[in-house]
Amino acid sequence: MASFVAELKRRNVVKVAVAYAIVAWSSGYAQEPQEPQDISIALDTMGVMFVGGSNTVVPYPCTNPASEVCKHPGTVRLGHAPVYYFIPSERAHSLPIVMVPGLGLPAAIYLGTPDGREGWAQFFVRRGFSVYVTTQPNAVASGLNVSPINAVKLGEADPSTLPDLLTWTPETFWRLFGYGPQYPDLWPDTQFSMSSLEGLISGISPADFSLNAEFSLNDMEHRVAAVVALLDQIGPAILITHSQSGPSGFEVARLRPDLVKAIASIEPVGCPTEEADIRENFIHIPVLTIFGDHLDSRPPLIESSDGCSQAAKLIREVGGRGEHWLLGEDLEIKGNTHMMMGDVNSDEIAEVLRGWMIENGL
Repeated sequence: MASFVAELKRRNVVKVAVAYAIVAWSSGYAQEPQEPQDISIALDTMGVMFVGGSNTVVPYPCTNPASEVCKHPGTVRLGHAPVYYFIPSERAHSLPIVMVPGLGLPAAIYLGTPDGREGWAQFFVRRGFSVYVTTQPNAVASGLNVSPINAVKLGEADPSTLPDLLTWTPETFWRLFGYGPQYPDLWPDTQFSMSSLEGLISGISPADFSLNAEFSLNDMEHRVAAVVALLDQIGPAILITHSQSGPSGFEVARLRPDLVKAIASIEPVGCPTEEADIRENFIHIPVLTIFGDHLDSRPPLIESSDGCSQAAKLIREVGGRGEHWLLGEDLEIKGNTHMMMGDVNSDEIAEVLRGWMIENGL
């Protein structure tokens, strides 16, 4: 693995040198030459399915007094997750990849970038992987139980029973996600283009952030159950998780060790750090955690990164394959954010992931 990291560093040193040469030669803006890419993607099949969840009878499905339907309880599906799948015509890898976004983020973060380019889903499909992209059950994009809200509106419940809903805004995530010191300022080396701000905000989904409310979908149980249900259908897979879904992915590996063959987690909010847990559950699969830049200005992520670094070290010490990479420090890839799958160099980060997979025989 050390040779793979060294090669990545070498490539980036050469890339930076070429970039400086271009700037010195021309005062105009220039991009690195891109390899020509066939527009078409040959697929065996693609589609959407829903996994997990259960039918629940709710007392207040709507509030329109003129509607007869609103006067009766109704059955809704809760705790499920939509899954978009892409199966290439020519599969170069036997294991599919399952991609799970973080809190308040839909599957769209893997299906395309804020500036309109192809996402990680297409990147890996083009390289012979089957890909399944899901949204967590607590995202509104997966479905929202409106009954508690309607009950308050109808005067049948106290406002304190309302669910806690979260929507990320640039003002709340800008510094935490590593875009800049404060909105709308960017770090000088950022890999995010301000022209993509509208696309970034449009890709955010409100989420149920309740911890104790009735019917809350923000608990680990629901998030894990949806991924387990997917793996039970498709079989062994590689997990790519992000942020809040990081701990969920580790829990899935504990529950289905036969179905999780590797985990790559992008800035997870937590990693396993107990030696007994690691020996029992994470010694037999490769585990990679990746963090972006400017962690010194993102205290919560510093703590997460330190914990994941400890986890990788423990995995290696007990004979497993654990890696923890800081893109800026370890791979000399500067300026990436928490949302690196949508940064302007998203393909470069995807190539890092693919190289790690190949290095581990996946």
